[in-house]
Amino acid sequence: MNKKALIVSTENQILVQPLLKDSCAGCTSSCEKTDIRFAVTNPMDLPVKAGSVVTLAASPISQAVQGILGLFFPIFSAIAGYFLADKIALKLNLAQGDKAKSLCVLIFLLASSLLVFIVTRLFPLPGTPQIINIEEDIYQNPASC
Repeated sequence: MNKKALIVSTENQILVQPLLKDSCAGCTSSCEKTDIRFAVTNPMDLPVKAGSVVTLAASPISQAVQGILGLFFPIFSAIAGYFLADKIALKLNLAQGDKAKSLCVLIFLLASSLLVFIVTRLFPLPGTPQIINIEEDIYQNPASC
C-alpha cells in the first residue's frame, strides 16, 4: 500500500511526516499526529527537499518477509494440521476422521495466524519505507494550502 508523506528534513537522513489527508500538507496547526516522524530511503535518487509531498512504499525485502509470514506460514500450518489430525485425535481419545481433520486444520490455521499477528506486532518487519514518487512541493504550490 502506498502512502503520502511530507518531507520534513533532508540533512543526515530523509525524515518524513505522514499525511493523514491531502489537506494535511498545508496544515499549520499542531494536532497530536504531526509529531510523528520517521526515516525513509530514496533508492531512485529523486530530487527531494523539505516541503515535498512524496509517495512511500514498503521495501521489497519487507514485502517478501510479510508475504512469507502472512501467507505461507498459516497455509503450511493448516496442511500440517491435516496430516497430524489422526495422531492428535488418538492422543485426545477422539474419533478419527474428517471431523477431526477439519477441526485440526481450522485450529492450526487460526493459531498460526494469531502467532503471525503477535510476532509482527512485537518485532517490526525489516526494511525502511522507500520514496517512489514526488507528488508536489507545498512551498512552490501554495494552492494546496
